[in-house]
Formats: sequence, structure tokens, C-alpha cells
Amino acid sequence: MCNAKTTTNIAFAGADNNHTLSHGEMVACCVNKLKLIGVNRVHKKLIVLFLLTVSLLGLAYTVRVGDTLRIEIYPENQTFTRTVKVLWDGTIPYPYLGNYPAAGKTVEQIKTDLEAHVRKYLRDFSMTVYVIEYAPMYVFIQGALNRPFDISFKPQVTLSELILRLQLSKDDPVDFSNVKVIRNGKVMNFNLLPLFYEGKLEQDIILQEGDAIHLPPLVYPQLVQVTGAYSLIERYTPDLTLRALLAKLGTLNKNTAVVESARLYIDGKVLTIDLEKVIAGLEDYKLSPGSHLYIPQREDRYAYIVGYVTNPGQKTFLPDEPMNLSTLLAKAQGIANDDKKSVESVVITLPNGEKKVFDRSILDRASDVAIEIGSIVEIKRYEEFYVYVQGFAKQTGKIFLLADEPKTLRTLLLKIGLTNEEVENEGTVFINNKESVNVKDVLFGNKDIPLNIADSVHVFYEPFRVSIVGPVGSGLKTLSYKEPRTLSYLFKSLGISEPKTIEKIVLLRDGKIFAERTPDQLIFKENDVDLNRDDTLIVHSSLANAVYVVGDYASYVTFGYNEEITLQRIFSKIGLNDYRRIEEVQINGEKLDPWSDVAVPKASLVKITLKKPIYVVVSGFVPNTGRVQFEYYEKADLINLFGKIGGLIIDPTQYYISDKVLVIRNGKVVESFDAFDLAEAKANYQLQDGDFVYVTFKEPNHVYVFGRGVPNGLFRFTHVEPFDLKNLVAKLGGIPSGVSRKIQMFNGEKFTTIEWSEDTNFQLQNGTTLIFEQDTESFVYVIDQNGSPSLIYIDPQRGTMTLYEILTKLNVDRAYRTVQLIRDLQTHEIDITDFEKTRGFVVRPGDVVKVVGVPQNLAYVLGEVNSPGVVPLTEKMTVVQALISKGGFTAKAAPNNVYLFKGGLSDPNPQKLDLTGLARGRQVAVDPILSPGDVIFVPDNPFVTALDILPVVNAILNTIITVRTVIR
Repeated sequence: MCNAKTTTNIAFAGADNNHTLSHGEMVACCVNKLKLIGVNRVHKKLIVLFLLTVSLLGLAYTVRVGDTLRIEIYPENQTFTRTVKVLWDGTIPYPYLGNYPAAGKTVEQIKTDLEAHVRKYLRDFSMTVYVIEYAPMYVFIQGALNRPFDISFKPQVTLSELILRLQLSKDDPVDFSNVKVIRNGKVMNFNLLPLFYEGKLEQDIILQEGDAIHLPPLVYPQLVQVTGAYSLIERYTPDLTLRALLAKLGTLNKNTAVVESARLYIDGKVLTIDLEKVIAGLEDYKLSPGSHLYIPQREDRYAYIVGYVTNPGQKTFLPDEPMNLSTLLAKAQGIANDDKKSVESVVITLPNGEKKVFDRSILDRASDVAIEIGSIVEIKRYEEFYVYVQGFAKQTGKIFLLADEPKTLRTLLLKIGLTNEEVENEGTVFINNKESVNVKDVLFGNKDIPLNIADSVHVFYEPFRVSIVGPVGSGLKTLSYKEPRTLSYLFKSLGISEPKTIEKIVLLRDGKIFAERTPDQLIFKENDVDLNRDDTLIVHSSLANAVYVVGDYASYVTFGYNEEITLQRIFSKIGLNDYRRIEEVQINGEKLDPWSDVAVPKASLVKITLKKPIYVVVSGFVPNTGRVQFEYYEKADLINLFGKIGGLIIDPTQYYISDKVLVIRNGKVVESFDAFDLAEAKANYQLQDGDFVYVTFKEPNHVYVFGRGVPNGLFRFTHVEPFDLKNLVAKLGGIPSGVSRKIQMFNGEKFTTIEWSEDTNFQLQNGTTLIFEQDTESFVYVIDQNGSPSLIYIDPQRGTMTLYEILTKLNVDRAYRTVQLIRDLQTHEIDITDFEKTRGFVVRPGDVVKVVGVPQNLAYVLGEVNSPGVVPLTEKMTVVQALISKGGFTAKAAPNNVYLFKGGLSDPNPQKLDLTGLARGRQVAVDPILSPGDVIFVPDNPFVTALDILPVVNAILNTIITVRTVIR
């Protein structure tokens, strides 16, 4: 039996060990398989010859761990026919035998052992054993190339074969006279130059798995080079002078380069040169191969400014700019909001970590304060001073007091303004619900109270009211602070037109009779009485059938002439329907059950006391602050309190969150809770009237970032974000190309330098400043196909980059064939059409890569088309257009199974196209645009897969490319 599915090359399908088929049968079988996928006769002959050669070489092969074996029984038997892989212990599983040790044996030995086993169960049969997939055998190439290479494609690969497989030539940058092979710790030296000049190698070895082959790079000078503030590599020519070299650099910038004292390394000497004289033609120097011009980079004059300024960050000074505090402030666009009064101090941290602290007055002589290069200047502002205001004020909420404003209650009241004169004269201020003072004593007297940050200031005002009960109109009477507060004044203000109908006036205070007067006594001010707030005045009528309701209700309740007066009827007439509100009921001083219905004597005094609301003041870091009221039917606890004000601020993805909840009662902290525990109902606490609840906040971790190539500024971390270097780098969007991995950190006390890598991480310190600098040592100089120069950054952690990666970054058109690589003054030309070679060629910092040659705008149309071969591409040529240009499908074509390999056969996912419409003269649904290097293959089998055709297409394509190269 023949199996054409191999690892990478169809020619190896039969190259196993002592197959029971003859080699001729094996080759014939594989040729028939190839016929299915459209291989013409010429290719069949080449492949047959190759198969015979490989099969003869493979007779002595012993099976290895990882090989895949095919065991077949004729006539077919599903039990004993198996495809098995040699396990890590060298065995294969086989029916009724268990694990058979196969590693180290030839397939003929394995066949002999298995045949003897199967004969216990079958009689007339024949067995075939062969390798269908070989385990890889890697050798490791080091030096000028760095890559592994699989030598399992044939038995006994030699060192010379490896060099040819790598497509190395004598012009490659390798010292072929000193090649080393390292095997089991032993080093063998080889001179491979005869391989290139004589076509043979007398001293050759067969490579073994695990060998390391070191190809030393070859170095010799051919260039002249400019480094320092400018970078340039030029091929040496005999007439090259220093002035001509400088002309290639363009105009030199004196602000960034020290042009007056450059250094020229030439013929073993070092000369100090004023480049301005060279440019002016006053002097010149003839260059030689290997000459090196170093133009020192003028030291950057810079400093960092942070804190209370409009535009903080790194600021750079020109050579002629004075480097002082005044200039630095100007570059930062001055103090924020031009608010110098809020500046507390100026702290200058020198590069050696020494600190200098100045008070605010230094800003008036800022031009006298010199700033050293690399210093950090922090403009510190006074801590923001704020209090929370609520109540009878024109401004409420969070109120800020400026730096130059006294932090006292009088300053605050004048700043916020009060609602009216009554509040100014009779209001009371409560501070944190524990300290109180009359407003007028502060505004018009000598009393004042110092404030603290985040104090809760409640401006409270209760009007002077007296309850009136009687036939003259029950209700509340408010007396201004300007009005007399006497019983006679109040009686006269009632405007009673018929005083003779009034029996007497009774004044109740604190629920008891305080005074009784007749109307005449009050009219003539006999035995007058001063009033108190919340007194009750009862006007007794000598005629009506009524009662007097006082307390939390003030009402004169009348009844019909013969109507019985009861407690429940009184409640109904005053609208008191919810008896749960009643705390206590007294009739003429005697307590009664409010749920009872008893008769009440005429002219009785009915005092009703209601349950009072509970008031709690909440302040701090919550959505809403202020005085919170709990009604008689509400439970006054912390959970309900925060439900009323919109909850706590506990989202851990926010920068600032609620932290501790403090319950303050009578000026003392009685309980403290974690905000998260309250939010999750893991804790609760019963509140009392007059409690003060204060919520603190947790600040976010933060660092300052400055430098080139990274975003500058303040970076905060939420409370669920790791406060470490890796997360900071993620916030920065990564460390971009050209930025050094060496980071300076200043924690307020000292500078430290760390080198960051993908594996480096550590916790950051809150408030640290991190400074990133430009990397000047990790670039490859490139010149693209358009002649435009640029730089490509190589991560210092990697140290190198493959040529394939460089070409990918340059977006080089695949139609270009050649690049030049200049290293250590030596130029090499590399054929970039060889995909494997570009992946294996290592580029280092300092190399120069230049795209040369002309584009090869070609694609390939192979298989069942009338004229297979190369197609010159035109702009936006499609697959259908290419097929039509090659004469269309043959009669044997399978148009529903056409494969498109983008960019060549390295495409791991070729596109399968159904072009049946083209064969029938209809529109095609999918018709991709071709690019240089694309391969179209049309098989004659509608069921063949990409894996089946890949080896054949590879062989045909290589033949076409070889023929074109020879002809050209």
C-alpha cells in the first residue's frame, strides 16, 4: 500500500525500512497517487527518480520516539491494521500485545515480531509496516544565524548538506574557515571554504540530533560612520572628504550637537575638529576606510515641574535660555489659576536627592533661583480647606475657604450668607452636631469658633411661635425678633372685637397652666407676662360647647349644643386618624389610653403628644449630606440612613471610595464600621436623635510619570487595580520603541534606577515619580524601497530581530528580491524571496538594512489550465483575470476546488475557491485580488485537499523559479 500524506514532502512516503512492497511497487503506487492531483509526466519522472534514491538511503533507518508507523494487514483486517505513534517510552500499543518496544528497531524487525504475534489469531494474511511520518531531528545553528533546523528529511545528513540547505554562499557574513560543531560537550573545528571554491569537502561528518553548529560572523571595515548627535553610515569612496560627509547630514543643529568640538577617528588618530570651519570651507580632511566621526550630543537642559501649576511635566531649556525658577514656571504656564496665595512652599529636589524647601515668597524672586539639570520642582499648595454647610444659608454643600481666608465660623457665615435677618438674630449654628453657638454672637458679637477640614456646619433657625387655641382662630402665631414678646401684645394682636364673650385667657407652658388673665387685665397691661417659644394661649369662651386641644395639635374643637363630647370624636374632628403616631394623651392633666372612647367634659384641656421624628446629620464622602429625618414608622439605623441619601460610594473601580463610617454621639465616637460591611448588610447600628454620622474616604494610589515617548502626568489606580510596575506600563500603553528600559524613580527621598523587562515587576510606592529617557543604543538603520531612511527599535531584552521582522515593519513589497545588510563596515546582499532565510538571518542594533533591486510583479498559475506558468501582474488583477490570461481551465479541471496561496506556499491557510461560474460563463461570487508571489493551483480532483497538493505544487514552483533564474 502507498500513502502519499507525509510530513512535508511526498517523496518520503515510501522511504521507510524494508517495506514488504518492492521499491518499484512503492514508486508506482505513489506515482498513481500523484496522478490524482495533476502532476505532468516530466514532473513524474523527476519525482520517481527522487523516490528511488531516498528509499535506498532509508533501508538502515531505525525507528525513533515520535515516529508514526502504519501497520497494514492483507486482506484488510480492522483489528490489526493500525496507525500508531511511538510513545515517549519507545513503545507502541498493539491489539492483544500491549505496549510493544519499537524504538531502536528497523521496520523489518518490527514486522517480523508483529507477524509472529498476529499468526496466533489469523492464518492467511500478509503484513506491511512502514513509517508515514518521521519525528523531527533538530540541530541548532548559532552565530551569524540563530535557528533550529530539522534534519529528519533524509537519513545521514552531512555538515556540507546542511550548509547547502541553508543556501549559504561564500559572500555571506560567515567565517567559514572556523566553523565549529559541538556534540556532547566536545568541539570539532571545520574549514568549509573548499566547499565553495572546490565543490568538495574532504573533512565532513554526519550530523546527529542535538548537534550545535556555530557559524562565526565575519568582520572587516569598508565604511565610514557618523555617530553621536547624528547617525550615518556611508560606503567609503577614494575621494570622500569630511566636508562631503557633512553635506550628507544636512544642516547641523547647534542646539542639539556640539559642533565646535567633534572628534574624528582616522588612521589610528583622534582629531578634535570645529565642524563649522569645515562647513565654511576653511579646513577639510580626506577620509579613509573605517573613519569614524563622533559629534557629541549637547547635554539636554531640562527639569521637571509638578504640583500646583497649569502645565506640569518635563521642560527643556534652549542653550541660551536661563535655567532658573522663573523660566521654568513660565514654561509650565505659571501657577494654576494665577493663585499664588494658595502656594504653601516650593520644594526643589536635586539629582543627587538633596531637597531645598522655600516658602511662598521665593516666587517674587524666582529669577534668582538657579535650577540644576534633572531637578524636580514641586509647587505645593495649601491643603484644600472645606466644610459641609446645610440649613438656612444662601450657599450650602461643600464650601471651600481659600488659603488667605481665616478658617473660622465668622468667615464662613460671611462667605455663605444667611437667608434673612431672623436667622442672623435668632439662628443657631451646630458644628458636627456637638457644638453650638448663637449666630448673632458670632456676627454681631465677639465670639468665634475655629473650623477644621470637613466639619459639618448646620445653620438652624426655629421661628418664635406661640400656639393659639380658642374661638378667635386656632393656629400658630409667629413673632419677629423686632416685636414685643408679651402676653398683652399677643392678645391685642388677635384683634378680638367682642372681649365680653371671652371668659379668660390661660397661658400654658411646658404642658402646665403658667398664668391666667382676664381680657381687661391684658388690655390695660395689668400683671403682664413675658412669652416663651412654644407657649400655648387658650382663649376661653363662656358660650360654646367645646374643648381645647393643645400639645402637638393646637385646635379649638366645638360640638353641637346637645352633642356628646368623646375622645374619639375629638380625634376625628382634628383629623388624627393614625393612632400609632400618638405618644401620649392627657385630659385636664390625666393620662388616657388613646384607643379608648371616653366622655370628655365641656371646656376640657386635651393635650396630645405625638411621637417625634429622629434627626441624624450625615456628612463626609457620601452622595448626599445633610440632616436626615426618620418618621415614627421608620427604623432609624445605618442601613436605612444610607438608603435615604443614595447609598455609600463603594464601587472599587472608582478612584475615591467610602472607607470608614463613624457614629458620633454627644461629641464621642461610639461606633466605627467598614463601608463595605454596611453596603453588604454584614453590619448595622441603631441610631438616636441627634447622632452625627461621618464617612471618611480612601484615596487612590498614584504615581507621576515624566519623560520622552510616554504620556506625562498623574496616573491613578483604582482600588481593584494592582499597584505595580506592570499595571503602570499597561496604563502607559506599553513602553514604545525608542524609550529606554532604564527607569529612574524618585520616592521623595532618593533616586533609584531599575531596568524593566517583561519579567520584571514590583509594587510601586504611593506618590513616586518615574522618569523615562530615550534609548539611543537599540536601533537598526533602514532605507526602504523608496530611498527613505528611518530607524527601527530593537527591544534590548531580545537584543536581535530577524530580517523577516525588519522587512515586515518596512512593509516591503514581496515583488522585491534583494536587500543589502551593512554590518561592521561590510556589505552583504540577501535574496529575500527565500522565506526561510529571512527568518533565520539575525539583525542587530547598529546594522543598516537597505532595500535594493527591482520589483518582480509576478504570480503563478499551475495545474489544470491550458497554459500554466508565470503571470505578470497588472494593477488589481484578480484570480479570474489571471486564469483567463492563461487560457482558462482544461477539460480535466475541478473548478470547484481551486486553491489560492497568498504570498506563496508559506501561507498556512490557503483559500479554497469555487470558480464553477467561470467554467460555465457565469459570475463568480468570490474573486480575490492578486499580490506578487501568489500561487493559484487548479487540481483535476474535486476532493483533493491543500495538504495533498502542497508537496507537488512546491516541487513545480521551485522548478519554474530555477528555470527563470538560469534564463535570466
